[in-house]
Amino acid sequence: MLQGHPGWSKKEGGAQMSNKPEKVFQHGGVKAAIFANEHEKDGESFTKNSISVQRVYRDKEGKFKTTNSLYVNDLPKAVLVLQKAFDYLTVRHEPEDVPTSF
Repeated sequence: MLQGHPGWSKKEGGAQMSNKPEKVFQHGGVKAAIFANEHEKDGESFTKNSISVQRVYRDKEGKFKTTNSLYVNDLPKAVLVLQKAFDYLTVRHEPEDVPTSF
C-alpha cells in the first residue's frame, strides 16, 4: 500500500476496524486487495478469500480518497489487477514440483 493513501478497513459490530490485506495489486490508481477470511462450519475451520477493488484519487483539497466506482478508462486497469489477484490465488496452491515443460 502506498504511504499516505487511505487504508483498507471493515466495519465490525458498528466499529471501524483495520483489516490488513494479504496481498495488494495496483496499476495506476486502481488496486485489488486480497483478504483472507477465517470461517467455521460444522466444527471445521477454513479460509475463504475475498477481493476488493478500489480507485484512489485526490479530492479538491489534494487529499487522497478511495471509491469503488470506476470510470471507463479504469476498466483495463481493473481487469489487470483482478487477473493478477486470480493468478496469485490459483497458482500459489499448485505444487512446486510440477514440470513446466513436456
